[in-house]
Amino acid sequence: MTTRKMLAAATVGLLMTLGLAGQVFAYTVAPQYKVTDFATGFSDTNIGPIGLAFDASNHLYVMEYPEGILYKFGTSGGAADATTRVNTVAIPGRPAGIAFSKDGRLYAARQFSADVIEINPTTGALLRVVATDMSFATGIATDPLSGDLFVTGPTANVIWRLSAFSTTTATKSTYQEMSDPDGITFGPDGTIYVASGGHAVKVGGSNTSSPTVTDIATVPTIDGIAVATSADTTKPPAIFGNRNDGKITKVDLTKNPVELTDIVSGGTRGDFSAVGPDGCLYATQSTTVAKVTNADGTCSFAPTTAVPILRLTPATTTAHVGTAVTLTVTLTNVTTGSGHVVTFTVTGANPKVGTATTNSSGKATFTYTATNMGVDTVVATTSSGEQVVTSNTATVTWTPAPPVLPATGGGTSVPLGLALVLGVLLVALGGTLLVRPRN
Repeated sequence: MTTRKMLAAATVGLLMTLGLAGQVFAYTVAPQYKVTDFATGFSDTNIGPIGLAFDASNHLYVMEYPEGILYKFGTSGGAADATTRVNTVAIPGRPAGIAFSKDGRLYAARQFSADVIEINPTTGALLRVVATDMSFATGIATDPLSGDLFVTGPTANVIWRLSAFSTTTATKSTYQEMSDPDGITFGPDGTIYVASGGHAVKVGGSNTSSPTVTDIATVPTIDGIAVATSADTTKPPAIFGNRNDGKITKVDLTKNPVELTDIVSGGTRGDFSAVGPDGCLYATQSTTVAKVTNADGTCSFAPTTAVPILRLTPATTTAHVGTAVTLTVTLTNVTTGSGHVVTFTVTGANPKVGTATTNSSGKATFTYTATNMGVDTVVATTSSGEQVVTSNTATVTWTPAPPVLPATGGGTSVPLGLALVLGVLLVALGGTLLVRPRN
């Protein structure tokens, strides 16, 4: 892994010489999935984007390697250009992985500077050095349980743990020794998943002093790693590896032995990956960040961020004008889920604003009725400490109300659909359907 990172820039340079760097690579995707380019336009003269991290407002931050240029994208993605660039002065020292802490601070692991730094997420400026003497610090992730930072050192063959770092120099300890650890992520239960020398490896929860290390599978050139969501967070059904050879591989953990399937191929150079608050997988390529969803556009990956998450469901709804639609938000990654006032903002055909308060499960509901046909977009917001928490966007499509048969004589009007059903039922039972002409 380390060798590939150091030689990748030269490889891309060779591709440019051969006239291939500008080539558009067409993804081949398994039928159950869909892939789109979420962010584009990263430099094709070096490795490209590596570090990925989401803040509490659903913004994706991307660190371009090795230049040290930080970009910020909204929920619609975009191009890596002056409008999405955060820092005016590049960050030196080859920053690779990035991660937000629980309190919304942004950190980066720097390979050549062998340290971890804090970055201002608004300006991209280097604020301070958090920990030093970390040879080729590369991957970084926040533990959802303790809030500690875990950092991989491929050349040192170690995973470091950083604690008590929010305002002072971190307390650094060696958490686990392993061969060539690179990309790193956490499952919701605190289990660590690592790309380690061409293997997907699981390290027992961060809340144990003697973690168990399990070699899950051999996944060639794996760098980024992500976890599928599950009702039982201790037993994810699958993990996913973003690979240097342009593939994203699903490792099915429900099979014995585990089963590997390439859900995406034909990409460029994959590196780190992240799962957004929307549950979708975002995977770096040479000049892009790819977004992976289920074939129907829904997402079923476990979010990697430790900042508060506000999830709005259902993501898409279709209803008749005049009927009621209910949306539910769930607030997670907070100490106390109850008592948060959530604002629901509807824009589109039926603009309106409403509020609700989360219950003990962190849930709040919003119900509204439309008077106009068309499409509405709904976004929920709340606050947690000093962080503004923004949900994913939900869409509601309003269609015409069903037609109603006019009343005749002293009868009662019934919906056309119901009248047809009753008529078919009557005929099926041997009756006769009489249709009275209108006068």
